[in-house]
Amino acid sequence: MSAKGIRGNIDLRRGLGSKTTDREKIMEDGPAGDWLALRSDQLLKWIDDAVYNASEATGMREVVDRVTSPIFNFAQRFSPHPLHFGIMCCAIEMGQASAPDHDIDRLGLVYRSSPRQCDVLIVNGPVCENYVPN
Repeated sequence: MSAKGIRGNIDLRRGLGSKTTDREKIMEDGPAGDWLALRSDQLLKWIDDAVYNASEATGMREVVDRVTSPIFNFAQRFSPHPLHFGIMCCAIEMGQASAPDHDIDRLGLVYRSSPRQCDVLIVNGPVCENYVPN
């Protein structure tokens, strides 16, 4: 259905989110040419569908994936996830690095809470034989 048919039909305009039901107030030609009033959720759905369909039709989706994949792989490879194992008073300094003053998260370091999830184990303080697993 064309935009012209929608503008003239009050029931279709009401279904598309227009608050205008008076025929005299319905604009036949908007100030910038043909336009249609949509609610924000309808507009976002329309944009999402239009971008997806255009990227699929032109093959741009594969190009974007091919270009961005190495960038994301590089970012994941070189942003380690450390586990902070603080011993004695030296742990306070490492805790300060993740505080809002320094905010080490903005550099790509995300502290993990389990050794299974981490890439790097950071040990602060003196290490002695008591810490060696049996």
